[in-house]
Amino acid sequence: MADDARLWVGFSGGLDSTVLLHALRRLVNSDQLRAVHVNHQLHRESPAWAKHCQQVCAGWGVPLQVAQVVVSDTGGKGLEAAARTARYGAMADVLTDQDWLVTAHHADDQLETLLMRLMRGSGPQGLAGMRVCSTQGRLQIWRPWLEVPREMLEAYAREKKLAWLEDPSNSDLALDRNYLRHTVVPQLRARWPAAVTAAARAARHQESASGLLAALAAVDGDPSADVLPVATLTALPRQRALNLLRTFLQRHGVSPPGEAQLTEGLTQLLGARSDRQPCLAWSDGQLRRYRGQVYLLPPVDLFAPPVASAIVWDGQAPIRLPAPGGRLSLAVSAEGGLDPGRLSNGIEVRFRQGAESIQPAGMSCHRALKKLFQEAGVVPWMRPHVPLLYADDELVAVAHLWTADHCMTRPGTRGIQVQWHPGARFQ
Repeated sequence: MADDARLWVGFSGGLDSTVLLHALRRLVNSDQLRAVHVNHQLHRESPAWAKHCQQVCAGWGVPLQVAQVVVSDTGGKGLEAAARTARYGAMADVLTDQDWLVTAHHADDQLETLLMRLMRGSGPQGLAGMRVCSTQGRLQIWRPWLEVPREMLEAYAREKKLAWLEDPSNSDLALDRNYLRHTVVPQLRARWPAAVTAAARAARHQESASGLLAALAAVDGDPSADVLPVATLTALPRQRALNLLRTFLQRHGVSPPGEAQLTEGLTQLLGARSDRQPCLAWSDGQLRRYRGQVYLLPPVDLFAPPVASAIVWDGQAPIRLPAPGGRLSLAVSAEGGLDPGRLSNGIEVRFRQGAESIQPAGMSCHRALKKLFQEAGVVPWMRPHVPLLYADDELVAVAHLWTADHCMTRPGTRGIQVQWHPGARFQ
């Protein structure tokens, strides 16, 4: 952890985060400690909870950032998961890349997490539970109390006479974690008093096993690469190919689909004819095969055309294209490029409708975009999203890939370079 990194406590106002913030303010320099409270707006008392957190932080001299989120679309994963996703997204907007989010997850939380993942049939990666240090997107997360039982936090809070909030939703047994906390875990602890510490020990064992599987995946291939070669997966025994594919997804921050779907998907990705483009799609992503490579893509319909109408653009400031089209801008270059005079009447950004052609610089005749895309290896799912630049109703450039030959500047004169940064994989 860098010396100038700031620690941001995820502060809900509940017992756990109140104890965490109270303890850290005695251990961390005041200029390094911050708190962030996320108002999910799911309860009528949410504004009062945010005010409580502001009062506590003001009394303790800890700067607090309050973020509001709207939790509306659960995406079929449940309210808890939707709220968690919204919460981490809001925190990522507040913290910098050097900052750390500190959460008050403790050993009892770890037991509940392991039980929930066990019921989902998770493998070693999932059954390793929460890590002391991990990432969520670009967030760096530190959970210092994963092996500390909640009863110790309660004892600390009573000793220091701390005040905290009680969220009434914590007693709602319709929520899976609450059901485990109030119904299952008490019975487990009554029968096995060391259940919490045993779960922490089991999580460490699973983390070790998960590390070995990741090391095996690194021997079998490169799970950190942008793509996986079909030949690499085909040469491996089925279980090792599945392990490499699963590790590939995890390295890119994507939760793999269930075992049955992943196994069937691997069969399709490897077994389809060479002229096919098989796809494994699930709620968190897509795997597509093209020209002997497996690509990881976001969970959206990439084949849907973005817009039928043109986007009028003056070329001065960068523009954001319809997802997943990315960002488009122009830059002056001393090495030549598109003749600025051709853009004097403005630019229209369009997308493929079919039958477009251009005579690329250095070529002697017009070529159909379909052929150019094929020869350049542009992946099929990105072709509908490649921006086409028109001036005076003439196609003058295809993103940064090709510029019309007769629209180029003379050698040694300044020109315009098109810069396109697509929002999805483009090769």
